[in-house]
Amino acid sequence: MARLPRLLAAVFAAILAGSGTAYAEDHPTAGIHTPRTGSYAAVGEPLLVTGGAVNGEAGGITAVDVSVDGGTTWQPAEESREQWRFRFTPTAPGDVAVIARAHTRSTTGHPSPATTVHVGATPGPLPRIHDANNGLTLPVFDQVLDPDREPVELGLEFQVDRPGTITGVTVDRGTHTGPIRTRLWTGGGDLVADALSGSPGTGREWVDFPTPIPVHPGQDYVVSYFSDRSWGYRASENYFTATILQAPFIVEPGAGVYHYGVHGGFPTETWHDSNYWVLPQFQE
Repeated sequence: MARLPRLLAAVFAAILAGSGTAYAEDHPTAGIHTPRTGSYAAVGEPLLVTGGAVNGEAGGITAVDVSVDGGTTWQPAEESREQWRFRFTPTAPGDVAVIARAHTRSTTGHPSPATTVHVGATPGPLPRIHDANNGLTLPVFDQVLDPDREPVELGLEFQVDRPGTITGVTVDRGTHTGPIRTRLWTGGGDLVADALSGSPGTGREWVDFPTPIPVHPGQDYVVSYFSDRSWGYRASENYFTATILQAPFIVEPGAGVYHYGVHGGFPTETWHDSNYWVLPQFQE
C-alpha cells in the first residue's frame, strides 16, 4: 500500500477509535469526526458533519450515508468515499442523534455509534477532552496549491468553548521550504503571539508559540501565517460553509481569512468560504 493510503487509513482508524467505533477489516466502517458528541448548537444553525470511512486493506468505499434522526432515514454524504461531509440545519430544539454508515459495491456496513448534538439547550457540562494538547483537525477536501504569488497573510477565525491556551499552530505549507512566520490575534486585530518556525521542509508543519496564550469562551481569535512572494499556498474553496463543532473549537462559516501586504497583517477578508489550512493547537 502506498504511503498516502496508509496515512489516510491510520488517520481514519484514529477517528473511528475516537468515536467509539470498532475498526474492522471485514466490512466497511464509517466514523464521525465533527461535530463531537455533547456539542451545543442553536436552532437554525447550519452544521457541518465530517468523517471518514475505511474497509481495511481492501478499500473500495463507494458511498457514505448520514442520518440525523438516529437511523430512521438516511441521506447521501458529499464526497461519499474515504473522506466525506454532510450539511444539515436543526429546525427544532432537542437532542439530535447523528450516525453514519459506509458502503462498498457489495456490502453496507453497520451504523456508527451516535454523535449527540444538543440543539437549543443551555450549555451544561462540557464534553471531556482526552488529549492534553488538542489541535483542530479537519479532513482534507479539494486542497490545491494556489498559484498566487503576492505576499499574503492567511488565517482562520475561531472561538473556544472553554478556557485554555493556544500553544501554536499547524500549517499545510506551499512550495516554500524555509522558515514560516505564524501569529495569533484577538478578534479586534491585536497581535498576541508571533513565532518563526525553525525546521525547513514542505507538507504539514507544527509551530509552537514561545509562550502559551490564554483564550476564553465567547471571544473571537485568529491564527495566521505569512506566505511571502513566490511561495504559493494550500487552499480549499467552499469549505467553511457551515459551523464546525469540534470541542473545544467553534469554527463558523467564512472562517478562512486573508490580508494582502508586503509584511502581512491582520487578516479579515474572505473568499468563497476558503480554508487556508492553518489550524490552532489548544491546551486545557
